[in-house]
Amino acid sequence: MDIQLSQREKEILLHLLYIQEWTTSKTLSKKFNISIRTVKYDIANIKEWLKFQGYILETKRGQGVCVDISKKERKKIIDLVLQSTETDIGINPQLRQMRIIVLLLEASNDITSEDLSNEIYVSKKTILNDIDVIEEELLGSNLKLCRKNGKGFSIQGNELDKRLLLERIFHNEISEYDLYQILRKVTDNDTKLDIYAKIGYEYQKTSEKVIGILNGILQTGSYSSLSDNDILSLITRTTISINRLKQCCNIGDFKLLDIEKNMEIYNRLSYVFISKVFTAYDLPLFMNEFNYINSILKPSEDKLDIKTITQTIINQVSEKMGFPFNKDRVLFTNLFAHLSLRLSKGNIFVNEFNPFTFDIKRKYPNLVNVLKKVCEDVLCTVDVGISDSSVVYIALHFLVAYDSYEEKRNLKVLYVCSTGVGVTSLIHNKINEYFNDLEIVDFSSVLEVNDKIEMNSPDIIISIFPLNDVSVPVIKVNPLPTSEDIHNIKTIKEEILKNNELQVSRIEAVKDEIINIPPDNTQEIMGIAFIVYQKLVKIFNPYMSQMLKDSFLLHVFLMVNRICSNKQYHSMFLPNKISDIEQNIILEIKKIMKDNKLLIDESEIEALLQYIRY
Repeated sequence: MDIQLSQREKEILLHLLYIQEWTTSKTLSKKFNISIRTVKYDIANIKEWLKFQGYILETKRGQGVCVDISKKERKKIIDLVLQSTETDIGINPQLRQMRIIVLLLEASNDITSEDLSNEIYVSKKTILNDIDVIEEELLGSNLKLCRKNGKGFSIQGNELDKRLLLERIFHNEISEYDLYQILRKVTDNDTKLDIYAKIGYEYQKTSEKVIGILNGILQTGSYSSLSDNDILSLITRTTISINRLKQCCNIGDFKLLDIEKNMEIYNRLSYVFISKVFTAYDLPLFMNEFNYINSILKPSEDKLDIKTITQTIINQVSEKMGFPFNKDRVLFTNLFAHLSLRLSKGNIFVNEFNPFTFDIKRKYPNLVNVLKKVCEDVLCTVDVGISDSSVVYIALHFLVAYDSYEEKRNLKVLYVCSTGVGVTSLIHNKINEYFNDLEIVDFSSVLEVNDKIEMNSPDIIISIFPLNDVSVPVIKVNPLPTSEDIHNIKTIKEEILKNNELQVSRIEAVKDEIINIPPDNTQEIMGIAFIVYQKLVKIFNPYMSQMLKDSFLLHVFLMVNRICSNKQYHSMFLPNKISDIEQNIILEIKKIMKDNKLLIDESEIEALLQYIRY
């Protein structure tokens, strides 16, 4: 008997393993944003899977479910769950290549193509093709892929560049919801976190301990608040530093941090936090490790002239793009403020979490490519590679200048994200493209939201994070609003305007650009379609007639082919009423498609929903 767990079932099981306590279907329903009925179907499959592995999922009326086993057995099951994702990794080329990079970075010796093939469950030919792609990608990371006949492959370069590459992989695996979970755990250590389990069990254990220490420090209230990105960078870099030191991979020499010569940092949060973590792991605090976690740059010989750098970047982008950005004084002011913050404070988190990276790179590739080249040329004196996330933050300021037009104000909106003024202005402009009666009055991080509500009295909150216990209507959106987001904003806006007896404007839906995979690449399309089908059928099974299963398989394969060929169903129709079950299924569909880098149109989703309506 071959029992498979869906991605959601794996996440539920990992959650049960980490919390080690009884939990009800209602609690799981809220956590994973699915119906209680769906939870029960998932739990039934998890129970069968555990039974097949030789374990028991305990159930009690009134208490719920629990995996009551020893610490050793729990680790064994976690490893089994994480290993069971390798088939998905094998079919998805992006995930597969990411996994190969992590394996090469973590290995102490060369790894052969046969070893990689056995680890990821694909052919040696596929591994060799991936190695060629990885070799090209590493060129921009100051790292080199080395090939040795009879011995295998390794990634060569200095330790800092290896860690920066690991950071980028970490951040690519973190969604907006994951960041929200991390920030919640920082302020409430009782929150259970299983995000880093996707990277590896050791990283999960380390991150739990690191976040717990940071939580204890912040609870004292003696330190000024950190930005969301700074918190994520501290956690990520400290976790990486601890695990790399365990593997005897340190940065530079073994010179210890001399606190007597650096008394100015003694009471800083970063020093208190890092020293407590290293003490907890019985590790010496090396100067280079402290500088790495703090993102302290290697100082240039001359002080950076931020004003000249800002003007040079704007002038060069204007020339290369053929657009008069250099005549926009607001752009200069905002970009100068952004670069001053990033380059003048003595440290820079070069691999910031940026929820806009994927969308901006996809929708504005020319601008991003031009900006990256310009930034690498202009900032060559800064001894750190320019990451995609940093370039996209700068690109947002240019997009504001490009899209800027006169503001029209009516309803007040508070925008909640982990970013700043440039991003807020871009969202303001994008929303004003479809609404002439909304005004973003302020932006906020998750931790500041209640204070911002009190200061600004907004009518609506638009947030990339799910927010609870706030007094203002909240609209959860994607980093760049989709047509469904626009529809949700319209619905809530109309309700508020109706209550206030204000005029409502008509809105047209927006359509995303579609990723175009060459249609002749049949094997890759079929592989992606198979992954998508396996995950979708798990969601639809409880509600779909078994007579429709064969039709559903064919529908999903044809749908993926349409998406890859840019020939989706296109319709402006949106259903007037969607049930709670259908809303949960829609969220699951979008997550599956996003995980597989497929952008699905609402009409395709509507077509899928017909399988549970009839």
